[in-house]
Amino acid sequence: MLHAALTWLDGEVGEDDDEVPPRYVEMAITEVTMHEVGHTLGLRHNFKASAAYSLQQLAQPAFVAQHGLTASVMDYAPPYLPANRSLRHEYVYSHRVGEYDRWAIEYGYTPLPAEVQGQQHAELKAIAAQGAARKALHFATDEDGATTSGVDPYSNLFDLGDDPLAYYWDRMALAQALLQHVLNHTVLPGEPWTRQLAAVSALMRIATRGGAYAAKYVGGYVFSKAHRGDPAAAEPVTPVDVAEQQRALQLVLQVVSQDFWLPAARAVRRMPYREGECGRLQEYCLGLSASELLGMVRRARQSVLLQLLQPARLSGLQQHEWDAEDLATTELAEAEAEAEAGRSEERRVGKECRSRWS
Repeated sequence: MLHAALTWLDGEVGEDDDEVPPRYVEMAITEVTMHEVGHTLGLRHNFKASAAYSLQQLAQPAFVAQHGLTASVMDYAPPYLPANRSLRHEYVYSHRVGEYDRWAIEYGYTPLPAEVQGQQHAELKAIAAQGAARKALHFATDEDGATTSGVDPYSNLFDLGDDPLAYYWDRMALAQALLQHVLNHTVLPGEPWTRQLAAVSALMRIATRGGAYAAKYVGGYVFSKAHRGDPAAAEPVTPVDVAEQQRALQLVLQVVSQDFWLPAARAVRRMPYREGECGRLQEYCLGLSASELLGMVRRARQSVLLQLLQPARLSGLQQHEWDAEDLATTELAEAEAEAEAGRSEERRVGKECRSRWS
């Protein structure tokens, strides 16, 4: 229901509407149903399916109508809600099974003659080999570290597009825009002021979430499950490009060092929170207390920095440096060998010329 909440904040749903629009509910239930049916058919989560298509492609209704928002309903995909309202369209959730889903079902359910238990049939091997060359068939599941503690920045929960950093920047822009007028859309006449803090906290979490996931680029790796000999197979382990790591670090520093996503200090006067035994079977929740926005900001920044400075990131950076030095040494050796070959050729030609003149 995140999309319904955000579109309500953004003015797409009228202030007099007291229910989530049925079309949002129907689309969300359709997506969840496809996902769970996929599990009953034996499909695992695929957290790289959201990186199959570009944000430019997702902004085209005709493309999404044909392909969906992701290459698999087995991903955890967020609703499509770009900050630029002109890019939005009717396809908020994935409405159809993806290219990866059809491919996986073809592999798992194609009847084959003369199958031998424990041996991969030649036809199945041919089907599986297609995955290396087609981005829509790339695969990463629960064991691949799709959370913020993972090291592959293209295997994530709740992102969209083949440029996750662009998606996180966009989400932060949306959160910043909504913070400007959150009061007028969260606390209506006759409602308690405590509603506003929950909305502000959710928008702040969008920013910190983007920073935490961006940290995966730093010292990160892109993994491929392709087998040796598969057509167009990438290296099984590829260090994240240095330029992409720098882009990610800029986003992390934005979240950590600036307050562009923090409401004005005076807003605290209108953001009390409930005090007492709240949300339990027996509630004693009538007390009020001042919200600790600065404490929330401090904890949010700490969580992002912890993600950036965890041992796996620092170890990855050391490995990247070693890899770059090894590559530079190899390139230098190749250049020296090529130069020596050139000098040898010059000596050979000179010797031939001297012998002719003599």
